[in-house]
Amino acid sequence: QTGERRLEIFDGQFVYTLQDVHAGTFAFKERQRTNEVNVIGGPRLLAAINASPDLTLAPDELVDGFPTYVFKTRQEGGKLEIDYLIDQDTGLMRKMEVRDHRADSVLTYTYSDFELDPSFPDDHFTFKLPAGIELQDSTQSTGNAKSP
Repeated sequence: QTGERRLEIFDGQFVYTLQDVHAGTFAFKERQRTNEVNVIGGPRLLAAINASPDLTLAPDELVDGFPTYVFKTRQEGGKLEIDYLIDQDTGLMRKMEVRDHRADSVLTYTYSDFELDPSFPDDHFTFKLPAGIELQDSTQSTGNAKSP
């Protein structure tokens, strides 16, 4: 367990990521990739799960006290298994487990503290970089780090 924490803010054009990992704290600014399924609910996530060539529905499980549907997928001949645990009330992903049998590794992502349809002032989603952290801006053609 690495204890990694990640905050992502999407402003409609760019994705800002603040990530705390064992090696330090990093900040990134990227353009949203249209083919990327980095959503935690909704039709795009369900379409991606449904596109798996080997998909099964497993018994329901509780995640942090919330009932979830469990979709199990197997890819690359069973060398990669991904379980998606989707909240039965909201349709949002509560947990994802990725088992890579080639590397003998398991990654577990847990999503919590959802607040549906909150109201915020417009400036609430302005990304503010913590002091001492340099932004790695991949939206610039030169790749130089710049502040947003």
